[in-house]
Amino acid sequence: MKRLLRLLPFVLAPLIQAQESPPLDVVLIRNGDRRPGRVMNFDEKILRFQISPLPGQLPATVTIPRSLVVSVQFGAEAAIERLRQPDRIPQLSELGQNWAEQERFLTLPKSPAAALGIRYCDSLLRSQTPENALQAFSIAERLEKEAWDSADRAQAKQVRLRAMVAIGRSKEAVGEALLLAKESEDPEILIEAKFILAQAAEADLRKLEEENPRWEQDVSVRPERHRLVHEALDLYLYPYLFFGSDTLTAARGLAGALGVYRFLGETPLALESARDLVAIYPATPFAQTATKYIASLPPEITQQDHEKDAQTQP
Repeated sequence: MKRLLRLLPFVLAPLIQAQESPPLDVVLIRNGDRRPGRVMNFDEKILRFQISPLPGQLPATVTIPRSLVVSVQFGAEAAIERLRQPDRIPQLSELGQNWAEQERFLTLPKSPAAALGIRYCDSLLRSQTPENALQAFSIAERLEKEAWDSADRAQAKQVRLRAMVAIGRSKEAVGEALLLAKESEDPEILIEAKFILAQAAEADLRKLEEENPRWEQDVSVRPERHRLVHEALDLYLYPYLFFGSDTLTAARGLAGALGVYRFLGETPLALESARDLVAIYPATPFAQTATKYIASLPPEITQQDHEKDAQTQP
């Protein structure tokens, strides 16, 4: 029995390693062959591939001409797909680690690297720090140039514009966003363009109040502030009001409106927006932020129900 216990770790080690090792990549060759293994690296001409060895053999690395490669089915794709689900809220560090592992496959057909990079940029921008906004801009710019799929490149462009707003380049972003909204009949692109314009209007609003702390007494500033407030709110709430079933974009817009209400000091409106986020879109990252905001308010405010009070008024 003692001898068996001593041998047990050596018996279990291969099984544990097998369980912990990620699924294999599969390269589809033009002649129909499917080769399992690991993609090591590649360039414009060749793909280096570590063939999955037979029992008792050491792994061997082969070079495959890119012209013979139809596509690569990445073993990590299933795990990455789970990260991209709307109800999955991965940590920023987890997304960053996955992006670091997959970014080298950005130009390979069927690679999930671009979609993962876009999700990572979204999370970086939600963190609302200047450093992360700059990183998001840099990654989105690269995705826009290198992603193998045109749909991913178009989405990366939209993320880049949002990052430009976040790093203070609103005017440039607005010009491109207006062109997007004008040229496209795609509802998704229109929603994204409106969101970029909403962010720019909010940024202008904050800057205007910072430069004009006594705006209430300034008759030349009040109309512009009023315009920016309504423009930001109308644009943020567009997907929530007209495309409420599109969970992430509607929740994102409602969260944007919540941010504007908080900036304006409109606590009752902010509270109702936060409650809607939690009730209607509980599985989104924006609901988490709304929950924290509600918890930060004093009980005498959270116990009030302004929406219900408004409905019962004659």
